[in-house]
Amino acid sequence: MNNYLTAIAAGDYTKLPLATGAKYYENDHDAKQKYSGGKMTYDKEVAFGEGLWKTPLKVDFHRNLIDVDSCATFTEIIVANSEPQYVLGARLDVKDDKISKVTLVVTQKGDWGFNAKNYLNYSTKEDWSVLPATPDRRSRTQLQADGYAYFKYFTDKTAPAPWAKPCARLEGGAYTGDGGCNVGIPDGTSITPLSYLADVDYGMVVVFMYFGGADSHWFRILPAGYRYIHTLTAMKQSDYQAPK
Repeated sequence: MNNYLTAIAAGDYTKLPLATGAKYYENDHDAKQKYSGGKMTYDKEVAFGEGLWKTPLKVDFHRNLIDVDSCATFTEIIVANSEPQYVLGARLDVKDDKISKVTLVVTQKGDWGFNAKNYLNYSTKEDWSVLPATPDRRSRTQLQADGYAYFKYFTDKTAPAPWAKPCARLEGGAYTGDGGCNVGIPDGTSITPLSYLADVDYGMVVVFMYFGGADSHWFRILPAGYRYIHTLTAMKQSDYQAPK
């Protein structure tokens, strides 16, 4: 992950320890539902050196999730004090100590709720530190179930989920504050999680899906329940259509 941050700061992908045949994906804003091996995919394959690699990025803040079971990482990357501004969700899949795939959720000006300076302000003030190894710390299976439960609530407001207070949701740049995270969730919207990564030591799970565009929802879950939720949605605000 450190190598990835060094590489994007230089705009030079050759600084990455890439596996032979490594793939690079950025979200496709115009993506329709595609099928690959029976699974839906919404990412656009880009050649290393193209896409965001053409512009060295000055990273103002980042935070990591490390999934030791999947041998993969996820990093929230905020570029707020230079142009163009971005908030990125970078997933790295690793095999034999080499990066085999880079998958990037790219949010920028015009995307859902986008405000990089707000995102930087709120994210840096939150506590995502390591959790004590107590019996009530959630297992990997529990983290996955809790992350997926959030999306069941979109279609069924009686579905159980570990709602807690305080809980704050950071959505593109809009912040709910600590009043709770089950506010402002749309009704009648069906969301199908595609995959997830989890970090038990930090009570983190990130869920990937398509929500009008490539999307990641990153949860910090304490023994009491949801504490923070960060959402990145690569959907143009002008393309949003309310559920009918």
